[in-house]
Amino acid sequence: MSHARVLFDNIRLWLLGWRRPIYWGAMLLGASIFIWQVLLAIFALREQSLTHLNSQQLLLSLFLFALCYVLQFWAWWALMRSLGVALPVIGSFQGYFLSFLPRYIPGSVWGYLGRGEWLFVEYKTPYHVTNLGSLLEAAFFLCTAGVWVLVNQIGNTWNSNTVLLALLLGCVTVGWLAHLILRRSSYGNGSRITFSILGAASVLYGIYWLVQGMAVSVLIFSLGIASPLMGFLSVTSAVALAWSIGFLSIFVPAGLGIREASLALILSQQISFTSHDAALIAVLSRAGLVTAELLIITLTFVLKFWIASKPPSQSISL
Repeated sequence: MSHARVLFDNIRLWLLGWRRPIYWGAMLLGASIFIWQVLLAIFALREQSLTHLNSQQLLLSLFLFALCYVLQFWAWWALMRSLGVALPVIGSFQGYFLSFLPRYIPGSVWGYLGRGEWLFVEYKTPYHVTNLGSLLEAAFFLCTAGVWVLVNQIGNTWNSNTVLLALLLGCVTVGWLAHLILRRSSYGNGSRITFSILGAASVLYGIYWLVQGMAVSVLIFSLGIASPLMGFLSVTSAVALAWSIGFLSIFVPAGLGIREASLALILSQQISFTSHDAALIAVLSRAGLVTAELLIITLTFVLKFWIASKPPSQSISL
C-alpha cells in the first residue's frame, strides 16, 4: 500500500512539473498559429478586388472590432467578480488575451486551460473557479447569440423599439437563469452570486453582438455593397450564428474556416448577397477581428510598460 502511495505521489509531482512547460508550449504554438492567420488574411486581401473600398469606414469597422474585445473582457471580468474573484482591471487585461492564444490550437479547450494556469500562477485562483468562469463565459456567449438569432427570426415585422426591448429582456433572462442555477448549485453557499452582476454581464454580451454586427455592417458599407442600416438585425444574427457554429467546431482552431464559410452561407441566403460578396465580407471580418486582437495585445504591452515605468509613488492599482 505504501509503494502504491509513493508511486501515486511521484506521478502527481511529475504532472505538476510538466504543467508549466505544456502551458508555455501551448502559448508559443497558439501565438505562432495566430501570426500565421494574420499572414493568410493579408494574402487573401491582396487577391480581392477592393476598388470601391472606403478607408475611413474600414478604420471605423476596425475600431468597432477592437471594442468587441474590450466588451468581451469586461463581461468576463464581471463574471469572475460574481464568483468572488476580484481581479485588477489593468493587470488582468493583458493576461486575459495572452493566456487565451492557445485556442488557435485545434480544440478550443487549450485556450481555457491556458487561462486557468495564468489565473492560478498570477492570482492563486483555484482551477475549479476558473473552469466555472469559463463555462459561464461560453454559455453566455452562446445564449446571447441565440437571443439575437431568435429575435431576428420572430421580429422581422417589429419596430426598432420592440426589437431592442426584446433583445434586452432576452439577455436579462439569460443572466437570471444563470443566477437561478448557480444559487441552487453546490458552488459555495451561493451568497456571492448576485443577479445584478450576472445580469450586467449578460447585457454586456448582448452589446458585444450589437457592436460586432455594427462592425460587419460598416464593413459592408465600406465595400460599397449595401447600407449598414439595411438588414442590420439579419447581419448581427448571421454573425452570432456563424460564431456559434465555429465555436462548437472544437477540432478547428478558433473556428477558422468554419466560421467564415458559415457566415458567407448565411449572408447569401438571408440577405441575398452574391456568393462572391458574401465570401469577401467573411474574409474581411476575420481579418478585422485578427487585426483588432493584434492591436489589443499590443496595447496591453504598452500599458504594462507604461505602468512599470512609473515611480512606485505614482503606480496604478486597478
